[in-house]
Amino acid sequence: MLMFILRRTGTMLLTVFCLTFIVFFLTNLEPNLEKVAKSEAGSRITDAEVQSWLEKNGYTQPVLERYGEWLGVWPGWTRIAENGKLTGRCVTREMQTIEEVPTFCGVLQGGLGDIDRLQG
Repeated sequence: MLMFILRRTGTMLLTVFCLTFIVFFLTNLEPNLEKVAKSEAGSRITDAEVQSWLEKNGYTQPVLERYGEWLGVWPGWTRIAENGKLTGRCVTREMQTIEEVPTFCGVLQGGLGDIDRLQG
């Protein structure tokens, strides 16, 4: 009975990772990312501005790296913008220094997303 439960649990976890990766991959295709950039930065931005926004917000990294960040098994990116503002995957509005930013933040750490982070 224990082996049955372990096999079922393993199958379930494998299914979860496969499905989340497929959905993550499809939502992170270039046309979808372009729509996100235009909705966040303005619908009349040029292609160069779209690319700049994607780079500034970490969307130009490889898909597996971004998926690992989303899961919380890969360290999130952090940088200081030209205007001196702290930005990054794990940065919230309250954080003022890089030392305050956690290394890992993702689904496995309980971080299901923070829309407030994107609107800063």
